[in-house]
Amino acid sequence: MLTGLTPTEPFRWFPADGARHAVLRGLVEPGVTGVTLCGAQVVVPKDPPPKYPDGLWPTCQSCDQAWRDDQAKRAAAHPEMPAPGPRSGKSRCGTGGRSRSRTQPQKAGVSS
Repeated sequence: MLTGLTPTEPFRWFPADGARHAVLRGLVEPGVTGVTLCGAQVVVPKDPPPKYPDGLWPTCQSCDQAWRDDQAKRAAAHPEMPAPGPRSGKSRCGTGGRSRSRTQPQKAGVSS
């Protein structure tokens, strides 16, 4: 039964060996060994990962591609679910995708 909510992602991003890798979401206990989507073995550290800006590591391209492949398979298996990403035809701005009319008065020094 669908509840209208998208299922929880099965993976999460995990910093290891100078890159962000994708691991199964359940890999959280310190000292536990797991495997990333690219096949690298990792151990959950006892200390938390570095914070900004030291934690800004590049994304592992192999993990990213495996994640995207998984997303495509999940979307194909559940066609009733919307695809991830921005909605086409909708704007993120407050105007709902409508542009301001040129006939509206503008404040001095403001251009559109």
